[in-house]
Amino acid sequence: MAAMNYTDPRRKYIEAAAKLIEECGEENVSARKLASVLGTAPSAIYRHFKTLDELMVYAAIHYRYDTYAEMDRIADDASNAFDMYVNTEREFARFAFTRPRMLDSMVFGACSRQMDSIMRIYQEIFPEAAGEKRLYTAAVLNGEDFESGNLRLLQMCCNDGSLQIAPEEMELVNSIIVQMFKGFLKTVLDNPDMDPETLAFRYIDCFIHVLKPYSCKYHEHLTKLDKFCSYLTLTSVY
Repeated sequence: MAAMNYTDPRRKYIEAAAKLIEECGEENVSARKLASVLGTAPSAIYRHFKTLDELMVYAAIHYRYDTYAEMDRIADDASNAFDMYVNTEREFARFAFTRPRMLDSMVFGACSRQMDSIMRIYQEIFPEAAGEKRLYTAAVLNGEDFESGNLRLLQMCCNDGSLQIAPEEMELVNSIIVQMFKGFLKTVLDNPDMDPETLAFRYIDCFIHVLKPYSCKYHEHLTKLDKFCSYLTLTSVY
């Protein structure tokens, strides 16, 4: 197997920009700040990237990588696909509502329409990412769009029996969840002073409320309740 190339000069710019996103937010990253961190002239960035915005796209992917790695860790600890879906969605919502502008651009904005080519270049720069097999990390690195990824998770829940959604309802349920997420994201974009943690918990409450009627546990509860009501009816007759 050929040795991986970790010497691409673009790596250090992407890693430095991702670190600045973590420290001061994507809106506060500038060519001058990056140059100061890297000990270069601000103009040096443009030898490797056409614009600062182009660099920030790759930095955002790199920054998200850690979030998806955490989602994969959570997924590994889940008892079934639905528990995995709820717990990882909670982590994703925390991230999304903390960095709403970046998430909106990457998932729903102009970048989302170029994600396949963007991810190919990212994997050229970070070849170690190309062999990623974990569920969430692999999905983002393969350029999977939000709606397709969400549908895949619903199907996983149905496949292991933790959700019971009729095939003819699957697209509708998926659309409801996607549109609900977009609504919450717009809320935080329009109200930047809102607490992202509070909004994430509110979103998950709504998320669970939408899917609860399809949960196998909910169906088991209804079956037991139905049997109990039948028993009460019979005993009242006698």
